[in-house]
Amino acid sequence: MKIRFFAYCALFFLLIGSVSAQDYAFKVLGSKGHNVVIGGATLKVGAKLLATQSIEVGEGSYLGLAHNSGKTIELTKKGTYKVQDLVGQVNSSGSLASNYAKFVIDELTEAGSDGIAAKNRFNHMNKTGSVTRSLGSVVPMLSSDNDNNKIYGNVMTLKWYLKEGSFPKENVDRYKVQVSNLSDDVLLVQEVKEEFLKIDLAQGKLFSEPILIFRVFALDKNGKDLDNVPSIDGIAVRRLEQNESSQIEIELSAINKESQGALAKLIEARLFEEKALYADAIHAFEEAVKLSGGTEQFKKMYQFFLERNGFTPETSEK
Repeated sequence: MKIRFFAYCALFFLLIGSVSAQDYAFKVLGSKGHNVVIGGATLKVGAKLLATQSIEVGEGSYLGLAHNSGKTIELTKKGTYKVQDLVGQVNSSGSLASNYAKFVIDELTEAGSDGIAAKNRFNHMNKTGSVTRSLGSVVPMLSSDNDNNKIYGNVMTLKWYLKEGSFPKENVDRYKVQVSNLSDDVLLVQEVKEEFLKIDLAQGKLFSEPILIFRVFALDKNGKDLDNVPSIDGIAVRRLEQNESSQIEIELSAINKESQGALAKLIEARLFEEKALYADAIHAFEEAVKLSGGTEQFKKMYQFFLERNGFTPETSEK
């Protein structure tokens, strides 16, 4: 009799624990525009949705959700959605992406929309060190360690910033990006007004080069290099070997099976950062911000990534 009693007690507490762990269907990861619970409040980051509720997504809005299993879903089309129907769209099977997805979910929701938890990680997550070689006044946002600076993808968003204490930013009319090989043959030269350039590494001679060297120059309105130095070092980026790429392909496939759109790109960015593939991470963050329509939480997460890896004037070593 006692054995049966204790068995019932154990089952009771097990069920209570299960219900407690599953007291919501989704958490809000990102929200932009008009997103509300029907008959309730506006949806903010960290808010929980119950399976019995319905939500409304407005025209031009974005809503990113994380299921209690860790899988994600996003809504970009205007309409009214039953949460229970959204649950049915979530694939409940586990995968390699779960750890990366969990990090992204935690980073977006631990401190609500202000991202304090993510920002505080900077002190113990700075990995790249600083750019200490002679790169001139314009510093590409890439690892300064040429031995380990690698890239997986064929599309790269190269970003840069002006060193503190260099010439005034208003003196810059445009930037010149130069890509060379190890023999110092110039493979690509392009001028842009912005502080970034999206580069297709599969184009022309770039595709066949295993190592590419990037240099960025600030030009005045007459096209003169404001640094006025004979030459500067570039930052070398090595393409991954096939055996290195194969594992990445497996993990990216797993991410795209359980996530989509901007949220998938955020999770990809986390994977790339963990593997020190900073150029790939930057491109994934750029895509995530673009696909989410510039959702503020995603932009903050991107900024914290740049800070904790020393890719801003304030966080790079002088």
